[in-house]
Amino acid sequence: MIKYFVDPNGVFIGSYDGGDPPEGSIEVPYPPPYDSTQKWEGDKWGDPVISPMAVDMERYRRTTMGFVYGGKAYQTENQSQIDDILGKMTDSLAAITIDQAQPGDLRWSDPDHDFAWSAADGSLVPMDAQTCLAFTRAAVRRKTLLVGAGLALKAMNPIPIDYMDDKYWPPMDSTAKAARK
Repeated sequence: MIKYFVDPNGVFIGSYDGGDPPEGSIEVPYPPPYDSTQKWEGDKWGDPVISPMAVDMERYRRTTMGFVYGGKAYQTENQSQIDDILGKMTDSLAAITIDQAQPGDLRWSDPDHDFAWSAADGSLVPMDAQTCLAFTRAAVRRKTLLVGAGLALKAMNPIPIDYMDDKYWPPMDSTAKAARK
């Protein structure tokens, strides 16, 4: 029969099926249900200790969910999409400052084709250089807001067990709200 043990501080040692557990260990009725960071509190397991790395993973997951700009959702689920956004930030800024691209000019990126960005729903959204610059800045702002939310969580002691709850994180359309202020 498998038995479970903690040390005198309530830290889970492990399970034993025969043999002698470490000296000074205390038998408990069941292993920690979440992970080994939980401590035995005499009659139940305490909450797990959430690591800063777990918060970073949640921030990354939310970064890959994309963002909303102009009422449309856009993808940022892989590095290529993020690189495209950052590249167009530079292109649109150069078109405005060097080429003096004018509002409404959709051929700022290529003189033979109107520029449009593909939204998450597959639709093409026409953008002049000014709109594209605002769009790319919204993507960067979204990442900045997520980093800030993650840092705020990691500053909490302990990090809340419900750190993945939306209440701690900016919504996908938070950049649109920030742009209107």
